[in-house]
Order: sequence, then structure tokens, then C-alpha cells
Amino acid sequence: NTKNQPERVTVTVGDVVDTLRAITPVAGSTLHAGDYVVVNGLLRIRPGMEVMPFPADMLTAQPISGAAPLGAPTK
Repeated sequence: NTKNQPERVTVTVGDVVDTLRAITPVAGSTLHAGDYVVVNGLLRIRPGMEVMPFPADMLTAQPISGAAPLGAPTK
């Protein structure tokens, strides 16, 4: 969310499109374009705790080297 706190969203895993796996929220869940998705460390977080989102490589799910946290102030 806007406070960098993860929220649980139940999704259905879909087909691979251009080497990326599609996900679709199930009925009653909401997912918007531009929402961040946890791809690493999922078992260590809980709803409501503050996280620092980093951009990740979409193929390896690893943080992009040298990238600033998402939403970090820029000079």
C-alpha cells in the first residue's frame, strides 16, 4: 500500500506471456496496474509490517544491482 505495508491478495497463476507469468486476482481481491508484488522473502513478511520495495529483475526475481528503493527520493 502507500505506506509500504504488504497486503494479502489471492491470485490465480496464469499462462506465461513473453517469458513472464501472468497473475490475476480472484474474486474479492484487488490488484491494480502499478502495484508492487513480493517476489523474494515472502515467508518473512506479515501484513502491516513496513517493507522497503526494490525493483527486481523479472526473470530472476533478484534485486537489480545498484537500484534505489522504489519511492525513494531522487536528487
